[in-house]
Amino acid sequence: MVTEKSIRMSHRAMSAALVLLLALFSLFATAAVGQHLRDGRNVVLEGDLTGVQFTGGETVLIKANIADDLFAAGRYVTLEDATAGNTYIAAFEVDQRSGAVGDLVAMAHTVIISGSVEDDLLSAARMIRIASSATIGGDARLAAENMDIGGKIAGNLRAAAKSVTISGEVAGTVDLLAQKIVIGPNAVINGDVTYRSEVEPEIAEGAKISGSVTKVESNLPEMRSIIGAIIGIVIGLLIGWVVAFLVLTAILAWAFVGYFSIAANRLVDRPWASLGIGIAILIVGAVLSLLLFISIVGIPLGVALFVAIGIVKLFGSVTVSACVGLYLRGLLRRSAPPPSTAGRTGWTVIGAVILGLVMLIPFVGVVITGLAVVAGAGAASVEAWRRLRLTTV
Repeated sequence: MVTEKSIRMSHRAMSAALVLLLALFSLFATAAVGQHLRDGRNVVLEGDLTGVQFTGGETVLIKANIADDLFAAGRYVTLEDATAGNTYIAAFEVDQRSGAVGDLVAMAHTVIISGSVEDDLLSAARMIRIASSATIGGDARLAAENMDIGGKIAGNLRAAAKSVTISGEVAGTVDLLAQKIVIGPNAVINGDVTYRSEVEPEIAEGAKISGSVTKVESNLPEMRSIIGAIIGIVIGLLIGWVVAFLVLTAILAWAFVGYFSIAANRLVDRPWASLGIGIAILIVGAVLSLLLFISIVGIPLGVALFVAIGIVKLFGSVTVSACVGLYLRGLLRRSAPPPSTAGRTGWTVIGAVILGLVMLIPFVGVVITGLAVVAGAGAASVEAWRRLRLTTV
């Protein structure tokens, strides 16, 4: 049964996917024309910068006036009196202390917004806090465990969380999915409030809501039998896929042992550069494949390119597996001689199993393994290009 909730969730998922696709496509276009990649342990961007900026490190401090878009990744990413166009950040903690950006896409453990987002805000984190000083010029689409929303949102608010507290102003409508909803005494909501929760929202005296407050039923019990059948099918397919993947990983690791060893070392030495290159190759390839599928003449080439993307992802996965497996071997056998071909193959398979277990971690597992495989694809592609150049010289 297709419910209103499933339709809305599908629309939100498509919107989020579209935003991320456009963000990554912008990054690849930048990489294709040779923009500078800044990466290191501690990175500081200052001054007036032109062109798209792509930066990563343990800590990233951005104090620059960036005339174009910004892509940043790291453990701690801080924007302090920084201006930029559309901004895309993946980190453990994102802190926009001041300044202004265009669209902001932030994926992290903790996201704190105290400055200005001139257009839309799209964020997924464990904790999201929009301070009272913050302004969002467009819509805010948020997903988190805990959420504290102050400041002003000029558009609509769409949020899913365990706990949501609204103490600021929302000019548009509010659509919430949460266990606990608190609307504080200083909250101002100029549109309707729609919520999905087992308990009634706590609306403090003094809160101003111009529209209606409506609860939407989930109708989840009617879908349990369908969900159970789908889960059974998925489990069967996953078991078959896991076995096939491990066998294929062993075959590739055995056949190209030297290649994957060098690619794994490159991934360790240049993780951020490998991630940027991997993203560029995979997403630009996917976009080009889609464009080729649109035209009848380009369909065969589109199919070939789509298959090539799958091969690149597979090689990226084997590269990461080799990296993880050999690192584990180094921890367990510090004084042991270098492994044989059979040994490297075995440790690569063990690395693939560990990678699969990490993927099972709720919420963050898929993100971690996905980024790792993309980085591995970048390292594997660079090594393949290096060998191709050597054979053509």
